[in-house]
Amino acid sequence: GINFCPGVDVENVTTPTPTDHSDRPILFNILVDPAERYPIAFNASEYNIQVPVLQQVVSDHRAHLEPGEPQLNWCDPAVMHWAPPGCEELGKCLKIPPSNPTLCVWPH
Repeated sequence: GINFCPGVDVENVTTPTPTDHSDRPILFNILVDPAERYPIAFNASEYNIQVPVLQQVVSDHRAHLEPGEPQLNWCDPAVMHWAPPGCEELGKCLKIPPSNPTLCVWPH
């Protein structure tokens, strides 16, 4: 696989596979470990004191979120790349349709 962090290998942290650590967050003390190379052990008292505090902050934040209005949900077929460089020489340029901006939904 791809080594996304060359020279740094922190078990269970630097992996090529996206991993959800929500149930058991990985915690670092950046005052003593600014490079985040040594996660605090799950059974350490510092972990068991700090993680519930942080989880409460996250919970409070999520409870007060309000959905925003999408800002980038306009689609217009006229702005697609119909005539890329070199298409003239190949005779492969496509006719650009008239502009017709509409609201569209991106399912992600």
